[in-house]
Amino acid sequence: MSFKDLVSTISTDQDIPAGTVRKVVKALAENIKASVESGEDLKLPGLKIKTQVTPAREATENRKARPELKRTVVKLRQSDENEAD
Repeated sequence: MSFKDLVSTISTDQDIPAGTVRKVVKALAENIKASVESGEDLKLPGLKIKTQVTPAREATENRKARPELKRTVVKLRQSDENEAD
């Protein structure tokens, strides 16, 4: 789904002006990106986004050097009815 499709779908489904939805979705995407870059876990209704960092490694006789690696895992999760929105 493209950004434009997402904005259009939300705008239509929720009867919210597309310009307002565009601003909110863009801000949400920027905050998710910042969370991933900082390594902070993010829990959203139905989703959990976790960043795992593998530290850099220096070369040895038996192994090549490796830069720091960041891996982001997105998990679908059951919504908890007691969870705050």
